[in-house]
Amino acid sequence: MEQNPKRNLAILSALSVCCFGLGGLNAGFGAAYFTGLAAVSAHYSWQLKKLNIEDRQTCWDLFVSNRWLGLILLMSIIGGKYELEKN
Repeated sequence: MEQNPKRNLAILSALSVCCFGLGGLNAGFGAAYFTGLAAVSAHYSWQLKKLNIEDRQTCWDLFVSNRWLGLILLMSIIGGKYELEKN
């Protein structure tokens, strides 16, 4: 697991996006939710590109940046719910 952290994190990120996507489909969410989910994917990609496993400060900064990922996901859920109620 420790020998290739970027690959492992990429796999986990992709799995989480798939789970979020499945949850959105099950909830009946539309374009608003999945647009936000694309932003979540972009955030994960940015984190993986910036990751330097040898630099503790960068690792910490990327960990803390997950608050933005959570906010993006929350806004996606709110947008998906709003879109559902509007229709």
